[in-house]
Amino acid sequence: MEIRYSSHLLSRLALRHIPKAMPRTIYLRAQRHFLDTHLLVEIAVHEVRLSGKKRHVALAYKRYPAHTVLITIHPLKPQQLANRIRSGRWRSLS
Repeated sequence: MEIRYSSHLLSRLALRHIPKAMPRTIYLRAQRHFLDTHLLVEIAVHEVRLSGKKRHVALAYKRYPAHTVLITIHPLKPQQLANRIRSGRWRSLS
């Protein structure tokens, strides 16, 4: 399956100084996947080393029959993951 980067994702990578290969790695190796019930996109969450620290990073993506589009990426603050799960915004897929 082909993996495509959105133009928004490319701008976030530059803004946040995230290596270009990291979104693909997160998508393929994510420890957890969620459905964002507000935005109706899937979210991959994976712990990576970013700016010298281990951080959980969220990657939003949308799957299509022939390809997947990686939409945006952002590091999660320590309580964001728990808050989004507890509120029901993110529903576990894995």
